[in-house]
Parts: sequence; structure tokens; C-alpha cells
Amino acid sequence: MSTVKKLEVKNILGVHEVNIQPKNDLVIIAGDNAQGKTSVIRSLEMALMGKKAMAGITKVVHEGEEDGDIIADLGDVIIKRHYKDDGKERLKVTRGSDGTDIRSPQGLLDRMYNKMLKPVTFMQMKPKEQKELLINSLPLDINLPEMMEKRQEIYDLRTVKGRERDNARAHLEKMEPPESWEDMPEDEINVTDLVKELEKRKDHNSEIARADNDIMDLKDDIKGIDTRIEDLKRQIKELEGEKENLQEALKEKQEWYKKAESMDENEVREKIDKVEAQNIRIREARKYREFYDNVMKLNSEYSNLTQEIGKIDKTVEKALARADLPLEGLEIYDDGLGINGIPLAQIAESDQLKAAVDISMGLKPEPSLKILIIENGRDINEAGREYIKKRAKEKGYQIWMQYVDDSGEIGIVIEEGRVAKINE
Repeated sequence: MSTVKKLEVKNILGVHEVNIQPKNDLVIIAGDNAQGKTSVIRSLEMALMGKKAMAGITKVVHEGEEDGDIIADLGDVIIKRHYKDDGKERLKVTRGSDGTDIRSPQGLLDRMYNKMLKPVTFMQMKPKEQKELLINSLPLDINLPEMMEKRQEIYDLRTVKGRERDNARAHLEKMEPPESWEDMPEDEINVTDLVKELEKRKDHNSEIARADNDIMDLKDDIKGIDTRIEDLKRQIKELEGEKENLQEALKEKQEWYKKAESMDENEVREKIDKVEAQNIRIREARKYREFYDNVMKLNSEYSNLTQEIGKIDKTVEKALARADLPLEGLEIYDDGLGINGIPLAQIAESDQLKAAVDISMGLKPEPSLKILIIENGRDINEAGREYIKKRAKEKGYQIWMQYVDDSGEIGIVIEEGRVAKINE
């Protein structure tokens, strides 16, 4: 198992030049504020993690310098990172035994270092973030990233479906359900034939009215002719012939008139009105049914997606049950972690620290690089520091701790970016 045998940093962040060869399990980087302690710790992180450790860093090389270097000798491997003032980086990892170059150097480092490199940071995370980091650190027998990506896709789709369903349901709730809408036919009734029948009857009744007028006119004509007969005897033959024709026409019209019966137009109008009223109800029912069916469909889709998420969660839950958790009594909940039935965030802060350290050191398979980093050791009481030292010795870990102190009597003292004193 590897720890840091030597760390050299030159012209990186707030460091001018340091050369540290740890002699103890607990490496305390101490000194007053703004002297370069944090830069030493960040340099170690950058050596191991590369860009993953550079969040918030805009300029790596020390102000006024053209380039900088970080060399971390881990015994088995030696990490060399060279940075230019323009931000470019060159990484070289060689074997400690023979100095040969290692291909895919960052990939090797990612496999070596502990994913829970910073236990105090882990302790300060939100419960769900703690759970996610722990799960990603466990050697599960499933492809967790792929499964969680699929879960997120389904979750996002379910969110969209839920929003659509809620909107459709809200619209449906504003609608007044038409009476007997479930039994209404889907298609409206065709009134074309009824309209044609109405027009036919209107034409027929108009013809009867015209026939009545014709009869009256014919009668008047006959009377006029009778009156003029005396004066038109010379034309009697012609008029009598005309009279016979008119009488014959009158007879035919009277016979037709006697047989013809007036047709009820109102009956058809009432039918049309009823059909139109029925069609209005059909349209209302169809519209309501569309919204109702859409809500039911979205409900079904939402339920199916929820079941899929449940299946994924069950698969992850079973995989976690099979996994070898790093701490006895550690439990994984939906919203975080707990120990022996108590959420991690609710136990005493000192116990949280112990749990975070034990979880970090208890991961299996054990990382080949057994290093942990604690950013602010001054916030940890003496009992906590003693616990960390004890556990580091028991588990073969090397702890790098940043410690704010102006006495100069603690740890490796950094002043103005250089090693000023080494306290045993």
C-alpha cells in the first residue's frame, strides 16, 4: 500500500518551494493564515486528482513565475505535474522501481486513491450527497452510473408526464361534465337529410299556396268573361273554346287541390332543433371524454414510470445489501445515511467525525493509495485528533492535516510559501 514518501512543490498557488518527507502517520501542515498551508494541501490533491481538485482555482502557477511543478513520490509510483503560466499542464507518472513511464497515468491514479479522500468534507456534506459519494465508492456488482442515469431519465420523463397530467386534470376539473356523457355517441348526427326533407316540404307547400292563388285568379277570369259575353257575342265561339280550356284547367287544378294535403313544416324544424341540441351535447361529451381519457392515459404512464423507478431502486437496494459496507452499523436510507438507526446528521459532531474517518478507511477493496486529507484540523478537538492518529496507525493510513497555528511549535510550519520549521 502506498503513502507519500516525499512531496515537492515549486511555484504552485501560494507556495514558493517546499520539500516534505513525512515521518509520521499524521502529517500536520501548520502555520499562520495566508502563509501557504492550503496551497500545500491543494498541491497534494492536484497531484493525485488533477483537474478534479482544481475547482475554484483560476491560476495555478505562483504570481510572477512562468511555470511550476508538483512531484509526489508514492514509492510504487512517482507523479510529476508541470504547469505553465498559460494554464497548460503536463502529467508524467513513472514506476518507482525502474522509472518506466505508465500509460494512462490519470486513470491509474483514479484507481489508486480513495474516493472519500476528505472525510471532514464528507462529514459536512448534505445527507443525500453523503449517500451518493458512499455508493459511488462501493464495489457494487451492478453498473450503478448507467442505472442511475437511466433512473434520472425516467424520473425526468415522469416529471413531465406528471405536469401534463396535472394540467389536464386541472382543465378537466374546470369543465362541467355533460349529462350522460359516458353514453353519448362519438359522432354527431347528420342533419343533411332532414334539411333536404324540410326544403322539399317547403317547396310542396309553396306550390299549394300558388295553386290556391291560381284557382282564385281563374275564377275571377271566368266571371269577367261571363260579364263580357253579351258584348262579345261575335267572339263567342273563340271565347267559348277558351272557356272550355280554362274550365278543364280549373277542373284539373281543383281535383289536385282536393287531393293535396298541407305538410307540417314545424315537425321537421322541431326535429332539426332536437338533433342540433343533441349534437351540442355530443360535442361537449366528446370534448370531456378526450380530457378524461388523456388524464387516465397520463395517470397510467406516470404509474408505469413510477414502477420503473421502483424497480431500479429495488435493484440498487439489493446491490447495496450485497455490498460490504465500510462500517459496522452503517445504514443507507432514501435520503441519506445512518448508524444503528440514527441519521448520521443527528449524532454528535465528534461521532460524525469518527464515522467519516472510519467509513473512509473502511472501504473495500482497500485503495492502494492510503491517504486522507483533512482541510482544517484546528476545528477538531484533541480527542478527535487522537482518534484520527490511532485509526491511521491501525489501518496503515497517512493523514495530511491543515492546521492554523501561529506558535510555530506544531507540525511542519509553512511561512511565506516555504518550510520554516519541522516539529517532530
